[in-house]
Amino acid sequence: MQPYNPIQEAYWKSRLNEPPFVLDHEIRLITLQAILSVCTHRQWLPHAVHIRTNHVHAVISGEATPERMLSDLKAYATRALRSEIPAIHRRRYWTNHGSTRYLWNEASLKAAIDYVLNSQGAKMAFYPPTESHPS
Repeated sequence: MQPYNPIQEAYWKSRLNEPPFVLDHEIRLITLQAILSVCTHRQWLPHAVHIRTNHVHAVISGEATPERMLSDLKAYATRALRSEIPAIHRRRYWTNHGSTRYLWNEASLKAAIDYVLNSQGAKMAFYPPTESHPS
């Protein structure tokens, strides 16, 4: 992790088209439900999902590329937020693209699940809802 750099922060803030989108408790729950909904609809398996105040982590397997999954997750979450909280007037909710990774074996899958569920700080909106998930 890089140390805090106020000049770099000011530069990136000056390039924003709208204020950063902060996911409060209600928005995190709506986003989590939307992600689980797209997984059900597409027959994908959500291994771990953790919605934070300014980003989302998800480990999902299924018959699609990670890039396609990311696109669908953002689309479903955007529709859900626009439907559930119409008072939020935003042009965009999510950044362009995002980090996507292929997990090729059981060890990398378990490591990703552990990272998403246990290395993000205090639990916010997350799946699975209990600590019984294998890590």
